[in-house]
Amino acid sequence: MTHLPMSRVKTIMRSSADVESVHKEAVLSLAKATEGFLKGLSNEVFRSSRPAHTITYTHVSDVVHDCEKYEFLREIIPKKITVGDYKKLLQKEKITNGKNQDPANRSIVQ
Repeated sequence: MTHLPMSRVKTIMRSSADVESVHKEAVLSLAKATEGFLKGLSNEVFRSSRPAHTITYTHVSDVVHDCEKYEFLREIIPKKITVGDYKKLLQKEKITNGKNQDPANRSIVQ
């Protein structure tokens, strides 16, 4: 069995336009693979966060941006930046492009 709700996994799998039906074995396999992936990621985050007793968003973000194998998560889990740094990026982008556009870097502002 898995810890993830199978009905949710099935719903997510069916949300793809290319998928018409989903077999129970496929749902179970994907749920197990997802749990394994999350376990590996959380173990790496825990190791990198020591000696802290609490894992923070920054710990997760650091692991995602430092490990090549998590490159696909970098846009989903960006590094945090301060409001001041964001304003500097915005100003730099305005000067570079001569337009009022947001910077391409979609970092979370703290």
